[in-house]
Amino acid sequence: QSTIKAFINNYQNIINNNKELFEKENLIKKINNSLLELESEESFKLNLNSHIKSLKEKLENTEKEKKINEENINKIKESKEYEKCIENTEKSENELKSIKQELYNIKQNLDFRFLAKFFHYDKKKTEILKEYSEKFIETLETDSNLQLIEIIKEAKLNFNMDKIKSLQEKLLQLKNKEKSEIEDSLEKLSNKQKTIESEINNLEQEIRAEQEKNYKISEKINFKTQEIKTQALVLFKDLEFKD
Repeated sequence: QSTIKAFINNYQNIINNNKELFEKENLIKKINNSLLELESEESFKLNLNSHIKSLKEKLENTEKEKKINEENINKIKESKEYEKCIENTEKSENELKSIKQELYNIKQNLDFRFLAKFFHYDKKKTEILKEYSEKFIETLETDSNLQLIEIIKEAKLNFNMDKIKSLQEKLLQLKNKEKSEIEDSLEKLSNKQKTIESEINNLEQEIRAEQEKNYKISEKINFKTQEIKTQALVLFKDLEFKD
């Protein structure tokens, strides 16, 4: 027991006598660990800056693409061909409006209540009449066999069937009218512009997010650098740092 006590006392004396040395050794380990962390953070920041630069270049190119596409849109809109196309479109819209008004008048003159009572026993005809009563024009567009005319005939109502058929044909012609080449080009360019604007918005958001990361990592690096300087000054009292 006396031997063990003697060893413990000697060991404690060694530690006490070399306390400053051990503390310095621990501090050196801390500084080394901090330097490794700092190196990792600086490497991350370097890659982050490279990515931000790449995003900004992509944004710049996308904005140039937007400008070129916008110029192409304006060229079409300023052309005489487009002016004529607008006139034709307005003419078609007016025709469509006139046809819809005529169809509305026809609907108003049709006695749907009478027809519903007349065909109360026929579920299919009742359903067709219900659809026409609620959505006359939309139902007429999809009624390729013009079942409404057959129903009117069967009910023996005095009605201009040819007028309904003629209006249906005109309505479908206007609705299914193919777009002109210039309209098609303009639509494609307009859709492209929307895609470009969406891409610009996404890039701007990503750049802001990456810049926020960059700010945080810079703060972390500054804090870590200051921590290392403070630790180094404990080891080397006369040490001077150059900015």
